[in-house]
Amino acid sequence: MENVFALVSPHIDEKSIKSYLEEKGLGSVEIWSQDNIPPFINPLEAIIILLLSGGTELLVKRIVEKAFSNVYVNCVPVNNSLSAAAELKGYYSNNNEISITSFSEETFNLLFNIENIKSSINKSKLLIIGRPQEWLLTSENISAPAPFQSKLIPLNWREWQSTLSRMKQEEAIRESEYWDNRTDLGKISREVFFNSGLLYVTFKFLLELHGANMLGIRCGELQKFGAAVCLALDRLNEEGIITSCEGDIEAAFSMKILNSLTHTPCWMTNISHIDFNTGKLFLTHCTMPVDMYSINRNKQLSPESDYDFMEEFMKEKKSLDVTIFRLGKNLNFSILEGSMPQGIIGKFYHCRTTMEIQTENSLHDWFDDICGNHQIITYGKYAEQLRYFFSIL
Repeated sequence: MENVFALVSPHIDEKSIKSYLEEKGLGSVEIWSQDNIPPFINPLEAIIILLLSGGTELLVKRIVEKAFSNVYVNCVPVNNSLSAAAELKGYYSNNNEISITSFSEETFNLLFNIENIKSSINKSKLLIIGRPQEWLLTSENISAPAPFQSKLIPLNWREWQSTLSRMKQEEAIRESEYWDNRTDLGKISREVFFNSGLLYVTFKFLLELHGANMLGIRCGELQKFGAAVCLALDRLNEEGIITSCEGDIEAAFSMKILNSLTHTPCWMTNISHIDFNTGKLFLTHCTMPVDMYSINRNKQLSPESDYDFMEEFMKEKKSLDVTIFRLGKNLNFSILEGSMPQGIIGKFYHCRTTMEIQTENSLHDWFDDICGNHQIITYGKYAEQLRYFFSIL
């Protein structure tokens, strides 16, 4: 971005600002001050200003008067910059040619990474094995959600089964040892591990064959193979490969966006129950990476779809912040921040293992904007980054 500049008062040490920008990976951003305003590179392009100190009100006014295009002032709350932003908001309250926003330092580098993130999403390829389940009305069109131009690669069941039959038994046995050697998975039969390993190596082969880095799978059809399908999908998620069960396309891209912005693991869930009065939301797991929690499974894992992860998921029962996100059509999206006050409910609850989320936000408002059943969840609070991402997308 050529017309992006950091703005500071002449009383601020520019060396400290330069160091600050370098720490954020933005060392190439030019710094403006009262005594140094270079000519605009292209006055017809939008000008984006990072407001990094107070005492910059008159400087912003001079820039706005000189500019031929919109000016976007993004205030980072350092060096008393919020005071300057407040004064500018009051002065330009009715001016549509200048936008003044503030955001946290965690959101700081999104402005500069937006093109890289968009490019990463656009270059992604989603391999879809079987059509999405019929009840997923939001995925009835096999296409990437606008405005992304990612490629979708549908694969029919005949090609899938043909590939599965050609996989080497030795590979499946070797990969099944990944689970067989884990003491936290309990007494699961080696046959289930083997069948899960066979699915895993087939998924990996097809992803590499088609150059895809995301997978959507009509997973209900795979139960007949006697595998714990979720184990194979969890394994891919552990390796950073986005996987969506039931072939949910929009959920897959929701995970891709959330992972690209936050660099944290995320997974799919179903809405099981909402208590609007107490602010509690109950979500059941889908494709949660196994290595994200400690499991004490004292009951055999069944290859049936409704198996149970038993008791004590977290080593420590402590409250964890979470963000719940879902992309919808026409760039609609829903976001909810909350916390898991009790960790994961370790019992057969609401069909499968369930997360209890407590939020101070209105669940009525969140549900009014909801974009589909499958919700994407990750540890941490990222609502601000997500909203900012879509505001500059």
